[in-house]
Amino acid sequence: IPGIAAKTPPLSLIMSASPLELEHVIGYTGSAQHTCVFHPSQPNTFVYSIGAVVVIGDLADSHNQKFLRGHDEQITFIEVSASGRFIATGQRGSTSKKGFISPVYVWDIERLECVREFKAHTGDMRFLSFSPDEKMLITIGGDNVLQVWEINTGESVAQAKIGEPIFAAVWGPVTDTRSRHPPYTFIVG
Repeated sequence: IPGIAAKTPPLSLIMSASPLELEHVIGYTGSAQHTCVFHPSQPNTFVYSIGAVVVIGDLADSHNQKFLRGHDEQITFIEVSASGRFIATGQRGSTSKKGFISPVYVWDIERLECVREFKAHTGDMRFLSFSPDEKMLITIGGDNVLQVWEINTGESVAQAKIGEPIFAAVWGPVTDTRSRHPPYTFIVG
């Protein structure tokens, strides 16, 4: 405005300002199936994605939100383990990582931190499922590869390339929990 001097803070003040912190979000695209799920033992807690951010929300207080950041593309699948201890999230193939890799992250919901990252798929993550004992995770990517991962070690314990697209897997019961690798059964479709 002519005749009025603009009050611009000195550059040193701008540079020392702390970064903005995400406090609250509203929205959900719903463009990928299974990206909004309830916590199995906390009835007011639900988990959903907004782009590349995982949001842990509270139905009783819409401002009580926690955020999990690590993805660099849109999240395409979210799964919460049976006890609610873990969240697994998968994304579209990364445009910033070589090979269009679709990382899968396993998060500890109490500590709000990533405890494991799996990199073996390309394209959209289609399906994630924890074993009933929460020791294994099935991942199915857009590359039609099914992987079974041991969560504690990060090892891939089984892998299969399927000719037809697969979109789901169902775990059978775990009957022998004493050994490191009890027999697991699952079916895919």
